[in-house]
Amino acid sequence: GSWPPVSRPPYHNSAAVCVDGSSLVSMAGGERRRVADLARGDRVVGADGIEAELVCLVRSPCAAGRAVLVELSADLRLTPYHPVLVDGAWRFPADLAEASEKPCEAVYSFVLKGAPAMCVGGVACAALGHGIEAGAAAHPYFATQKAIDDIARLPDFKDGLVELSLGS
Repeated sequence: GSWPPVSRPPYHNSAAVCVDGSSLVSMAGGERRRVADLARGDRVVGADGIEAELVCLVRSPCAAGRAVLVELSADLRLTPYHPVLVDGAWRFPADLAEASEKPCEAVYSFVLKGAPAMCVGGVACAALGHGIEAGAAAHPYFATQKAIDDIARLPDFKDGLVELSLGS
């Protein structure tokens, strides 16, 4: 698959590259935690089992409490174009399973230090500014440091949770 045409500013669109807040993240200590419950400094399992540190979560509320999501497992629901590593290749969830509208309070993207992706529901999900240039992960904005720099300018970045307003 290829990226859909960009029609809106990337961070003000809950259909961008995000994971549902109820999806479960593999923590470095062995437990699992909901994406919505993560905090700055948490140690998570990154790509290839590498430990990574959560720098920031970006929370986007969903209109009317619903979002178009792909369910890749019982523990992973994400937007159709959030790159995932499956069978050694970066793919779009929309190419792996059908997307449908589901109840969802908010979706999240994330900034990591130490790994380009975080293990969510047993699948490596790309972080913002991951630097990967292969397959579905390649993107002229989300894959670059510019994506992180833009988020870092927002006032709550240093606290580890940036809240985007609905429709802003």
